[in-house]
Amino acid sequence: MEILKLLYENMPDFNEHKFTPRKILITGGKILLYGAPNSGKSMIAKAFLSSLDKNSFLYINLSDIRINSQICAELPKFLAQNKQISSLVIDGICADTPNLAEIYVLNLENIILITQDSEFLASNFERIHVLPLDFEEFIAFDKHSDENALFATFLQKGNSPSAHNRVDINLLEQQNLIKNLDKNGISTLLECAKFVSKTFSVNQIYSTLHTKNKISKNSVYSYISDFTKREIIIRVKHFSQNSYKIYFSNFIHKDALGFEKDFLAKLRGTVFCELRKLQDEIYYTKQLDFYLPNLRLGIIVEPFRANEFIFLKFNKMLNILRNLGINRLQIITAANYGVIENGDLKCEILPFQRFALRF
Repeated sequence: MEILKLLYENMPDFNEHKFTPRKILITGGKILLYGAPNSGKSMIAKAFLSSLDKNSFLYINLSDIRINSQICAELPKFLAQNKQISSLVIDGICADTPNLAEIYVLNLENIILITQDSEFLASNFERIHVLPLDFEEFIAFDKHSDENALFATFLQKGNSPSAHNRVDINLLEQQNLIKNLDKNGISTLLECAKFVSKTFSVNQIYSTLHTKNKISKNSVYSYISDFTKREIIIRVKHFSQNSYKIYFSNFIHKDALGFEKDFLAKLRGTVFCELRKLQDEIYYTKQLDFYLPNLRLGIIVEPFRANEFIFLKFNKMLNILRNLGINRLQIITAANYGVIENGDLKCEILPFQRFALRF
């Protein structure tokens, strides 16, 4: 219990930190925060702790190599001896964390668990999905950019809350991504980056890697399963076929993992990250970059095409859109505006900023 005693005696005073508010606000109880690495889960929990008396909580980060993984087994006895502690945060928890059952039955006012594992379940805990910053949240975090430069800054820095005071974003994101990955895991992730916004299959990744490295197909499947579980990559399914495209939960990762510049793929990734906050089903089709059937919404990303060509394309797609039940087509651009209607169908041309701030 010596480590727990030292942790508690040296607990940071989170009141000294200024936390930028997020759209997710926790007020206590039994909560499980889950989401991609560096999406702001820990920051949200610390912001909650900043509202409490310093002596009333204990924060444990299992990712700290100084902390023994068996520490959870010692918690009941330590808390019984320190009844002033009414709130507990355990960061970096996973399915392999020993003695999880000891945590679930603790009789505390507030228990917050934090994990990267999107499949992790904790009985009687409210699951809260923490996404990286959307564009509106980014504006609150970015204190320095000129209003007209916000979109360019967003594309440059990405949607991680921790990136806004760093200069070399690509190196920072590389370091965050390759934590706990071996050489083959890094190679698999690098290959995934080449498929952002493209049709993707594990066999394609394996075929490429197999010619360069000694790696089994099962290993490639295992790596990609882990990336998906931790929401480093997100699969988007074709609406009517058994095929997928992939995107990163932080669109800047494509730049961090490769030198090839593909603005269209990056903007598609940025749009996808904004759509995720709707918490709705997202598909793609041959004609549409994104299709949200429950919202009857289709989206195409066309950063630089002239309005007249976009409207011409819209008129040629009318039957396809109606067959999909779509009543609104949005074309996301770098700077263009425009609207056209055809009966029950509406086509809106929107610059990214206006699109992102509408939801």
